[in-house]
Amino acid sequence: MKRLFNLFTLLIIGSSAFAQTATDGMQAVQVEKYAKAKSIFQSLISAKPTDAPNYYFLGDIYLKNDDDDSAKIAFDKGIAANSLHPYSYIGLGKIDLKKGDDAVAKLNFEKAVTLGGAKDFYTLLYIGEAYSKKNSEQALLYLNRALKLNAKSPELYTAIGDVYLEKNMGSEAILNYDKAFAINKNLPKVNLRIGQVYKRALNYQASQESIDKAIALDPNYAPAYRELGELWYSQGKYDKAIENYKKYVDMTDNSFDTRSRYASFLFLTKDYKSAVSEINQLMQKDSSKYVLYRLLAYSAYETEEYPSGLMAINKLFTIAPSNKIIGSDYEYLGKLQIKSGQDSLGIQNLEKAVAQDTTNLDSYSELGSAYYKMKNFSKSAASYQKKIDNKKATTIDYFYYGRSLYLNQEFEKSDSAFATLNRVQPNFPTAYLYRARINSKMDMDSKKGLSKPFYEKFLELVNYDPATPTKNKNELVEANSYMGYYYFLQKDNAKARTFWQKVKDIDPANKQATEVLKQL
Repeated sequence: MKRLFNLFTLLIIGSSAFAQTATDGMQAVQVEKYAKAKSIFQSLISAKPTDAPNYYFLGDIYLKNDDDDSAKIAFDKGIAANSLHPYSYIGLGKIDLKKGDDAVAKLNFEKAVTLGGAKDFYTLLYIGEAYSKKNSEQALLYLNRALKLNAKSPELYTAIGDVYLEKNMGSEAILNYDKAFAINKNLPKVNLRIGQVYKRALNYQASQESIDKAIALDPNYAPAYRELGELWYSQGKYDKAIENYKKYVDMTDNSFDTRSRYASFLFLTKDYKSAVSEINQLMQKDSSKYVLYRLLAYSAYETEEYPSGLMAINKLFTIAPSNKIIGSDYEYLGKLQIKSGQDSLGIQNLEKAVAQDTTNLDSYSELGSAYYKMKNFSKSAASYQKKIDNKKATTIDYFYYGRSLYLNQEFEKSDSAFATLNRVQPNFPTAYLYRARINSKMDMDSKKGLSKPFYEKFLELVNYDPATPTKNKNELVEANSYMGYYYFLQKDNAKARTFWQKVKDIDPANKQATEVLKQL
């Protein structure tokens, strides 16, 4: 029976190898059917274990899915199969670049060039592509060397265009993509890349037109639908974004990795409940992937499912490699801890979040809010100040920044913060109320009337409504009482009586208003 099974296995492998080639595998990679491509190269390796390039192509698929460990195993096997073939050394160099070991990467690349020879076009091309997102100077160095060997390769001009795309040099990128088109007009990838250039330039219409051209060339070119999804996402049109991203998922191999990316996209488009549903389905297949716990924790926080979110984020920190923990992980851990009553721990992790990723400015808002809740107004103000300094502050940030300064008795800075808020939001009444309070601290007897224009503006924006007598009651009593007292000091009894009567109307039990009205 065992012999029969082995024979059957060999027959399957043999038929697969004859039916499929490395070109089929690379075409599957182009349309991001990675599971299919992986299967093709695994079959080719089983059929011919000494064919070193297939190990490189297999390892590169693992790299595209961030499975660096499996990629290294494939590259090492490629070298074991044929230590004189250059490609697997390129693969090792790619891993080195990802780790930041640029010097080691360069040694592996140079070894590949030595083994391939000065006229090995694809070795130079693959090294240039490896450098394209990391070091444009080195990328162009290798790609230009390849250009001297073959000036008729659309793949090469596309790679050169990709380098300029990464450098945000749109004109140079399109120039090279056009050269690729001049050689072969049936390349949907080139239209897609031109669409990406226009998207970066925020020319969404031109971007969509180019992506549509890619789809016209090949309606089954899955990456075009992914890019359309991301294009609609950039414009805040989430329904269309999800619709196109779902097409992308359905057109690819619907693998675990593809569906994980789909779950990520659902989260980005704020469809948190669908993201959780997708993640739970994926976890039934494989609950060992740390990325799923990240998405689950983030989505649970956004849907206010704090206990399950905290469990998921703690699981993430338990199973994820330390070098895979990112700033937003600390951010969400901190936010979930704060929502769970663990304020001190939450603040510590928010501090880690901003230390690890200084561009994560939203964490400064979270820190400011947490410190405010703990009545540490000095640190609260300092946290909001960071976001203000980076010109990313919202109305709410300015409001709590001003309040923190006010409660920390930094009145001049507080007044400046609320003045800025008034300029940005001229109809925001509470900012005028705080400016009135701040100025009353600098005019304790109210003789100068420093608070008067701000209380007046507050009363202009907030009217007493008998239908909702408790709404803004205390603030309206405060403002009208000040105005009544101010005019009393000015000996304008008629105006004073008007404001004190308003106090009495709002709060019939107000003893001060009753006494002043008797005197008047």
